[in-house]
Amino acid sequence: MANKQPPAAAATDSYIKAVDLNRRIITAAQLAQQSLYEMCTGFKEMRDSKLYKELGYSDFGDYCEQETGITRQQVHKYIAVAEKLPEDFVNPGLQNAQLGIKKLYLLTTLSEEERAEIADNTDLENTTVRELENRIKQLKTEKDKAVAERSAAEAQTAAKDDTIAALERAENELQNRITTLEADIKQLESRPVETAVQYVDKVPDNYISIDAHEKAVKEYNAQIEQLEDENLAQQREAHKEKTELERQLAEVQKQLEAAKTAPAKTDTDGVFKAYFENAYKSLDTLVIYVRQHRKYSAKVEALVDNIKKSLEDSQ
Repeated sequence: MANKQPPAAAATDSYIKAVDLNRRIITAAQLAQQSLYEMCTGFKEMRDSKLYKELGYSDFGDYCEQETGITRQQVHKYIAVAEKLPEDFVNPGLQNAQLGIKKLYLLTTLSEEERAEIADNTDLENTTVRELENRIKQLKTEKDKAVAERSAAEAQTAAKDDTIAALERAENELQNRITTLEADIKQLESRPVETAVQYVDKVPDNYISIDAHEKAVKEYNAQIEQLEDENLAQQREAHKEKTELERQLAEVQKQLEAAKTAPAKTDTDGVFKAYFENAYKSLDTLVIYVRQHRKYSAKVEALVDNIKKSLEDSQ
């Protein structure tokens, strides 16, 4: 509006002609925009219902090019608009009335949430197609980065949870084993080995020889000493094992406390993996498309060269 000059003072023939032409242009633009969505939905219905066969065409692309003069690639963009965009992004008189098929098709590549974000932060009507392309690339890059970082963070959290769970299981097992050993030690310490002595100290009535009695006492006492030695050895072994288990328990508890309080670390491998998978899928899809449309192969080769150059410059 700032560059608009005031009209001529008199209604000259040129001025009248300009006013009439301007009116016709505006009317035609409104009609074109109004019919755009109808054309998009019409192409979609013609393709889905295969009604083009009733007109003598075996191929939908041939129908498009022969009957409308529009290439099949362009028609697919119109159909994408009908399939993926709400009507209020296309019809005139609404917020995005003057967009045009190129911008509309770019918007079909976005999710509803992404499209709303673009619409809220971009003057779609006055933004050029190239500017919109760059804005969408930026949005997708930011989204990919967020997805990669979220995936890495989730993997990091899962690994941390697994570590804590394993340490807690080890802690419980060690505590249970120590409790069992303590019970065993208590039982060993209270074992009544002195009953054998009481038994042999009483001389049996059927013993005739004192020597036989003394021999029997020695044999029983030897057995008692052996039992006492075995008991003490078992106690020592149990105490030794208990000490070792307590050491292991203390170490596990230390590791467990460290695992629970450790700050989150950036998993660079996880971030790279997420980025790589996203890039690989996109490139794989691009290669399939280029195989069908060879005219884009030079652009893809240039893209690969740019990636190589960027990697070399970063080293």
